[in-house]
Amino acid sequence: MGRLTITGLFCQFCCGLAAQKSAEIDYSIHFEPAFSGSSIKFVREALLASDPGCLIWPDAPTQRVVVRTTVPVNAVALQQDIPASGLHVVSVELLLPSDPQERKAMIMASMGFPTYLDTGHPEQDQNNYLTAKAAWIDADPARYEELMRALNPGQFEAR
Repeated sequence: MGRLTITGLFCQFCCGLAAQKSAEIDYSIHFEPAFSGSSIKFVREALLASDPGCLIWPDAPTQRVVVRTTVPVNAVALQQDIPASGLHVVSVELLLPSDPQERKAMIMASMGFPTYLDTGHPEQDQNNYLTAKAAWIDADPARYEELMRALNPGQFEAR
């Protein structure tokens, strides 16, 4: 193989990996009572256990932790992971960007909706995405309805 061929294969490989990166989700997590460095250690460990690459910013004055992750954060699950901390998870709020496309992607990612993975085979990639999407919707239609309400506020009437 020539140098140009190897370079082309390397670029295809790298570009394929970049296209498969999971969406980043930003959350603000509010805790009570006041946390300290020792109690926040448990929160940090729990968040890193679910996503080793997440970024965590504790803010003691507001009793909040901001986390950027690729994994949805659930208040009940987080509370179960930090019993030794003495902290109570008051709320987990999704921090949404102002850009509509980024907002849509973050809402979908926060609910665990499947993402399109570009492997360089468009037809197969589309089939894989449609199969995963249909399975996700079939597994929990109520969750899908919740997602549609979140993506299209004001378009769905309360039942």
